[in-house]
Amino acid sequence: LREMPQNFLISAFGKNGVALWSKAQGIDDSPVVPYSEQKSISTESTFDTDTIDVKRLKSILIAMVEKVGFQLRNQKKLTSCITVKLRYSNFDTETKQIHIPYTSSDHVLLRTVTQLFDKLYNRRMLIRL
Repeated sequence: LREMPQNFLISAFGKNGVALWSKAQGIDDSPVVPYSEQKSISTESTFDTDTIDVKRLKSILIAMVEKVGFQLRNQKKLTSCITVKLRYSNFDTETKQIHIPYTSSDHVLLRTVTQLFDKLYNRRMLIRL
């Protein structure tokens, strides 16, 4: 893209061609925004070996919930949206999300995450993430 003539990009993309060419040349006049508030806290784990061991999966979920709960409390934040994502060994990815009353309590988060996991994991296929 950096080596393409500006006129070619303009003819192909119109005024967006100018922006593409400029950015490819390292030219960008947009302001630098040094800080933006974190919108979410998450954690995930890709396994070395795909697994179907539900007991192990739930143990990992507990650790993840405790980690996220600690981060919430440490940052003096609450959550009202919980999402659980599973990626199967065939790379199919499924998510479930629920809104709850604002909390940072481990027992509420854990109960919610466990319920979402139980609804989500019904294929009995190996899980990768």
